[in-house]
Amino acid sequence: MFLYHCVLNADGTKLLEVCAPYKYIYGQKCAEFDPGGPIIQENSNTCSNASVSCPGFYISTDAHKYQSCYDIVQIIAGNETTYESTNCK
Repeated sequence: MFLYHCVLNADGTKLLEVCAPYKYIYGQKCAEFDPGGPIIQENSNTCSNASVSCPGFYISTDAHKYQSCYDIVQIIAGNETTYESTNCK
């Protein structure tokens, strides 16, 4: 079953809107889309130190609830968030 996701790209430099099967994300990691798979998977970035930290595991379609993962993009891109398509909210 393909579901809507707003997740990091594999480099952590952009946000992507993709339809993909959901996955459980473990280890307080951010979710990313790997086009080589193509699959949703854990990113190397952690969201455990944020004011709203992500839980030990969550379903990938809930990634938007953990804004610290999106803040990573702003830091990498020099405080300017870039999107592959439209604004993920």
